[in-house]
Amino acid sequence: MVERTDRAARKGRPFDYLVILCVLLLNTGIGNAQRLVSADVQTSQVTAGKKTVISKNIFCRNDGGFVSHYKSVSGEFYIISNRLGVTRVYVPQSNEAMTDTQGLFSPKDELLYVFTTGGAQDLGLSEYGFRLKDTKKDDEYIVRNYVATKSGSKCERVEIAYKDFLPVFAAYYDKKDKVITKTYFSQYTKKGTFAFPMRVTEVTYGKEKNDSTVKLDIYSNLKVDVDDPMFHYDVPSGAKVVDSGRK
Repeated sequence: MVERTDRAARKGRPFDYLVILCVLLLNTGIGNAQRLVSADVQTSQVTAGKKTVISKNIFCRNDGGFVSHYKSVSGEFYIISNRLGVTRVYVPQSNEAMTDTQGLFSPKDELLYVFTTGGAQDLGLSEYGFRLKDTKKDDEYIVRNYVATKSGSKCERVEIAYKDFLPVFAAYYDKKDKVITKTYFSQYTKKGTFAFPMRVTEVTYGKEKNDSTVKLDIYSNLKVDVDDPMFHYDVPSGAKVVDSGRK
């Protein structure tokens, strides 16, 4: 999301460390003991008045394994990533398989994968080179401010608000401190110690006034530590290997 999209110095640090510790315990420590997490998701996106809907089934392992099965009116395809970070795409209709060498289908862009692999405390920002700058209390919310450590990023900083130690809102800002994207996380469901937002609304703002894209992810059928053959799905051995960079 980030790529497509010290006030806490001495006085605030004990509070800051306490917040980080609580979030880690809730979302990465105990929660990371979950081995398998799966869910169905329907994504609706509206851009320039045009709506598109895509459905997919997601299967995540906390060792980095990932399978996503996309379905739409035009067909279906699978995305398979292993713990080494190699991602392949398989299209059943043509029986073709390709390795994603351009990073178009990263499991790190999937929120369920981020939560499964222990990234709920910063929504995976550390994977994109962000660091925590400061933390503050705002009524019932805890707000953490992350800043980019790498040059060339379109997003300069990200502000995440937490309620009950779970992220409920995130705002992504550019170098001029203008909002690029706002994301709202709601309808959390808990399975044991694993908590996940079943409704995620993302609003991305364009350059022109009133030019925005709204994306809504509705999750269902969340399962934790329930095995399924799809967790171990792989590209069929007889698939035709094609070049992902072909035109």
